[in-house]
Amino acid sequence: MNLSFSKSPLIVFLIFLIISACAGIGENFSIIPHEDLFIGLTTVEDVKNKFGEPQEINIIERDGLESNLLYYYYARRVNYYAESRSKELQLEFIKGILNGYAYQNSIDRNSTDFAEKNRMKIENGITSANDIESLFGKPHGIITLPSNLISIDPEISDEIKKDEIVYCWIYIYYYYEGANHRLKEYEKNLIIYFDKNNTVVAKYFSSNISN
Repeated sequence: MNLSFSKSPLIVFLIFLIISACAGIGENFSIIPHEDLFIGLTTVEDVKNKFGEPQEINIIERDGLESNLLYYYYARRVNYYAESRSKELQLEFIKGILNGYAYQNSIDRNSTDFAEKNRMKIENGITSANDIESLFGKPHGIITLPSNLISIDPEISDEIKKDEIVYCWIYIYYYYEGANHRLKEYEKNLIIYFDKNNTVVAKYFSSNISN
């Protein structure tokens, strides 16, 4: 899989501990991203006031772009078969202002429809952001490019000019299962790239979940 959206390495390690020891990590939190987070407006202080101190903070500088990445997560084991489900909120701030975020929630059984029949309705250069919302609902993440939280997938960059992309929407769902000291991730990702006119210029989908 060539998805460039980055997860926290720490949460993956901690989830392995959860599955091994039947424990939980983090503090549960509640969020409605499109109501609580605003690109270009929300500050680091706003987020800390609402959610408290993040479990992890990273400072990344790449290609001349410096950003602060904040991570909030909560995870727990859900059954005898060592399955772990989680909430994870990742935020990127540039000069203290929100540049992008991504949120996934497998604890509440995310209902986003990743059906192929809906994905096939997406047409580059034609489908609008409003059309995407009608098909898939509010996005789980919005990221303005350039960004250190996500980079354009190599398969995508061969199709279009990178400077056409202004922002992207993310739909994501994943959980983990562990057995015999091994951890396997099950994941669905749909990333929609938009131009300055809020028109789709590319999409990326990957999944190893059969239903």
